[in-house]
Amino acid sequence: MKAENDDDDGGDWAEFCLSQSIERRIARAIADESSWDYPTLVQRAAIPVAMTGRDVLIQARTGSGKTGCYAIPMLQLILQRKDRATRQSGDVKTGVSGIVLAPTRELVAQARLQILKLAAYCRDEVSVLGLMGED
Repeated sequence: MKAENDDDDGGDWAEFCLSQSIERRIARAIADESSWDYPTLVQRAAIPVAMTGRDVLIQARTGSGKTGCYAIPMLQLILQRKDRATRQSGDVKTGVSGIVLAPTRELVAQARLQILKLAAYCRDEVSVLGLMGED
């Protein structure tokens, strides 16, 4: 996905994933499962900050890649915690590690689908559920 007004001076996703030390399975999913060619401006700005565990407040137009801004760092942190827990105790059961709240059923479904795509190569370690309340 190439958003309007985005220049590709920041490189493609492969370069960006390398520069941010994004876990190889997430990087592979971005390459194979998404239609993203280049990180958008909002992704290049927000993902490095979110990868440090800091909160990020993003306001951007529809289609700018906001879901990737939180989903990629969230998956990265979940995988790192599971890896650390496995090395320390041999137990990978770490419980709920991330919650995404969305205001509508449609946005829950969209976010779930995008996160599933990003977790395509680590589904043995990451479960993605979409819970929706009643109307």
